Amino acid sequence: MFIKTAKLEQVLKKAYKGAGIHLERQGSRLIVATAYMYIEADIETMTNSFKAAVIKFAGELPEDGTALTVSEDASQSNIPKTHDRHLFERDIFNGQHFRETAFTYNGDKILQADDGKIAIVQAKEWAVYSLKDLGESEDDPDGWYDEAEGIICRNSTMVLQFLYFQGDDDLADLKIVRLP
Repeated sequence: MFIKTAKLEQVLKKAYKGAGIHLERQGSRLIVATAYMYIEADIETMTNSFKAAVIKFAGELPEDGTALTVSEDASQSNIPKTHDRHLFERDIFNGQHFRETAFTYNGDKILQADDGKIAIVQAKEWAVYSLKDLGESEDDPDGWYDEAEGIICRNSTMVLQFLYFQGDDDLADLKIVRLP
């Protein structure tokens, strides 16, 4: 998995105290979503440390065909619906390709598309992404692509998506994942 589990746990903790964490099981896939990040992973290949990070906040993994949202204040539910995303099946290569840059904005990661549009990913969320944590038998991710709800990166075992921030019209030319 190209996930740094310790950083994921920090993001999940923040989400748990805020809008919540949405968990969903679709066959062999587990979906973990916060207001700004979406992960879809094959349960058979996910690491025990990834499962432990999720269970720490949810208490358990959902059964096949079920979903739950957990938060410190269970009445909150601002998590995007995930059941119809199926990001493993989508052709992400039709979207604009984003490449990593050496630049940051207030410490946040900047990615740039070929047409000059940028995506800014909050540093805390970006820290979750880690090619160093790929398993020995895992293939490299395909790179970052624009997909309707955010920028997406995937390989054969998982999908990581940073969701776009919907906000100020002055920023319409920018694809902003989250404002600092």
